[in-house]
Amino acid sequence: MKLEFLVKPTSIAIVGASERLGPGRQLIESLHMIGFTGAIYPVNPKYRMLCKHVCYPTLAELPEAADVAVFCIRKRHIPEQLKEAIQRGVRAAVIYDGGFAELGGDGIRLQEEISHLCREAGVALCGPYCMGVINPKSVKVNVTTGTGMDIEWDDGHQTHFGFQWLRDACPCATCTEERNTHHRNPGEAPKQAASLLPMYKEPAKPKEVKPVGRYALNIAWNDGHASGIYSWDYLREMCQCEVCRAKIAS
Repeated sequence: MKLEFLVKPTSIAIVGASERLGPGRQLIESLHMIGFTGAIYPVNPKYRMLCKHVCYPTLAELPEAADVAVFCIRKRHIPEQLKEAIQRGVRAAVIYDGGFAELGGDGIRLQEEISHLCREAGVALCGPYCMGVINPKSVKVNVTTGTGMDIEWDDGHQTHFGFQWLRDACPCATCTEERNTHHRNPGEAPKQAASLLPMYKEPAKPKEVKPVGRYALNIAWNDGHASGIYSWDYLREMCQCEVCRAKIAS
């Protein structure tokens, strides 16, 4: 079993790719934004083209065996699709859906079946209930100077975030819902009510930054908010450098 196909793939098949908002579309858009140069193979019999890529009805019809297959489908369909991926020669797999061993009962048995299939075939598995692997080479949180967070990614790309931008881009459910209600983008500051004497608001600054496994950071802010889990995938997708912002705008 080689982890290289999981962490440094040259081709990715996305099972359950869709034009609707959701993991099957967001993954393709994220790959575009981070500048992935390998082959992207959406798999869904409902489409012929998706996000400017040829969309294939099944894994068996791919022009090559992808290094990794990402399953953005319901858990009950995964064993069948995983078997098809193995038969096609896929070398690694990522499973987005949850509800497996963490729920007990049938979920445990389903996860054991998936694990067995991967072990027997020598397929590197990330998941279930996981969004894949994206790794920073280094992360610096400049609390003392207040200048923000600097990330260098494995591919050499560098990202800088100001603390206020990060606070206004908090990905927790409450903050996301509030932004959607007021039609604000991540990182866009809330509009202040008109006032002759606006109240002073202390600039955003982390009180504590803790790793969450190997996939994210939890930031506790000086305003008391502490429920934001900033995944590496989210931070890379939200990179504010000129190149990435131009890709988002296009």
